[in-house]
Amino acid sequence: MYQNNLTSQRLKSLSVLKSVNVAGTVIPVSDKVKILGATLDYNITQKLSSYCFCHIRSLKQIRSSLDDSMAGSMASSLVSSRLDYANSILYGTLLKNINRLQRLQHSLATVVIHRRSHALPSATALLKQLHWLPVEWCIQFKLATMTLHTGRPPYLTDQLQYYQPTRSLHSWGSHQLVKPQHKLSF
Repeated sequence: MYQNNLTSQRLKSLSVLKSVNVAGTVIPVSDKVKILGATLDYNITQKLSSYCFCHIRSLKQIRSSLDDSMAGSMASSLVSSRLDYANSILYGTLLKNINRLQRLQHSLATVVIHRRSHALPSATALLKQLHWLPVEWCIQFKLATMTLHTGRPPYLTDQLQYYQPTRSLHSWGSHQLVKPQHKLSF
């Protein structure tokens, strides 16, 4: 995954560009773009994190009144759905953004798995117990699913090769992919 290391000073120095001329049309440059209700800006996860942590705190206050299945349902409907919505636009984002969302997911998992008598397991073990994928894997899974089922975007679809056995096998119609072979020696 590409990780960009722009500091806030470097980002300010790049923001002197006010417009771009494309085929004779002047297009103003914006600091943020809104796609399907998700706002893309240089610090994309800050607003999402504050929204989700507010709901996590609320859930934590009432957690003792809820059974495990109800806590899981509320966590999914209030916070996990926000994490999953439009997360495919986060592919290639800064590692600090992914880590911020991962901390958010771990906090949510500790609230859902409410233990009184003994210590909580590690964050990874909590995610496994709840059958949740880590944030980065969710992003990759969503992109892979969209590409396989919709055929979009074409630049990713063109890279896929479906398994075609040389003789009649049970796996013939299972839509399996071939792992591409790469020769990396010089």
